[in-house]
Amino acid sequence: MSFTRQRFLIEAYFVSLCIKLIIAPWSTGVYLNPVGQLLNNLCDATWIIATLIGAVYIFRAYKTVFVPAIIVAISYCLSTVLYTDESALSFLSWYLKVFIPLLAAPVIWECSKQEKALLISRCKFLVVLVAALVFVGLAFLPSIMNRLVSWSPAYFSGLHSTAYVACMSAILVHALYKHQHVGIKLFLAYLAVVFVLVYQMWGVRTASLLLISFYLINFLMNSKVGRYKLSLYIPYFFAAMLLLLLFVDMSIINSTSSGRISMYIDKYEQLMENDVLQWLIGNGYKSDLIATDIWWWALKGAHSDVITMLVEGGVIFLASFLYILNQYYSNGNSFIKCLIIAAMVSALFSNGVFVRPIAGYIFSFCLVLFMIEKEKDNEVAVGI
Repeated sequence: MSFTRQRFLIEAYFVSLCIKLIIAPWSTGVYLNPVGQLLNNLCDATWIIATLIGAVYIFRAYKTVFVPAIIVAISYCLSTVLYTDESALSFLSWYLKVFIPLLAAPVIWECSKQEKALLISRCKFLVVLVAALVFVGLAFLPSIMNRLVSWSPAYFSGLHSTAYVACMSAILVHALYKHQHVGIKLFLAYLAVVFVLVYQMWGVRTASLLLISFYLINFLMNSKVGRYKLSLYIPYFFAAMLLLLLFVDMSIINSTSSGRISMYIDKYEQLMENDVLQWLIGNGYKSDLIATDIWWWALKGAHSDVITMLVEGGVIFLASFLYILNQYYSNGNSFIKCLIIAAMVSALFSNGVFVRPIAGYIFSFCLVLFMIEKEKDNEVAVGI
């Protein structure tokens, strides 16, 4: 890629994400309107087009990332046509949410090799913008009801999306701190404020779990004490889970988890009705949406991205998704590993980072900044 093209692509990703952040209340939030939706779709289209342009130049070098995504597109389209009443291309809505951030990351990474300073400056601006918009929302937007409780206002399309955006911005600050562009005091203060907002003021437990997972795993991976304690605590963890299942009323666990246990049972029964082809390619777009005793008022998904992938896209979808993540994981430093594990925690128990576009796009920037950090470590190691 030429110098001009690299700069253009980074700016395209950055500007479209900034617009998407700013217009969130009008595109998917409390002030939803057609103009906001149109602008939001144009921003998503910009990410798609930029990724396609970049892929033309780097496809061969990153075929282990791009080819599995293409295979999923074909199989997911086929299952949607065979098993649902949805149009042949309707699957793209969910498919692109999951895969565009993962496919954009190598494009941004290659661009950063010539435009590292530009990328870092844009990431710093993103953090400032997210923080400013969060506090604009807290000051001027109405409170939000969830689980029959009134929570603090949320700027980015509801409590959960806002919580995940805030968490990813905190991890982006961590990446900037590793690059020595943010001081330790500012980093810790930002992290503390985000955690209080996510857990206490928005009450989003799964997003809180993502943040806790990232830093707990980081401690365990980067500390001899952490690795030693991990070996000691794993048996106790599984023993505690067993005791929980044996002695705590399942209805209490189900209620505490917002009906997830009953939903997972329903999903198990749904999967058991699959034939071989359905196990392979899934049941198609929106087949994950069902009515349950807990969520009787509307069709709901599994509240687990992993289960949704298996139900709608089958083994091909889930295996390809995990394979792509493993490409980053196996070639990444400890921070990349922590980021991927934490994001997977959110995907196991919630509609997490991978299906929330703004959070997913910030995930791409986090991934690339940690990739740059890994390359810097390698240069130091070999004396460059």
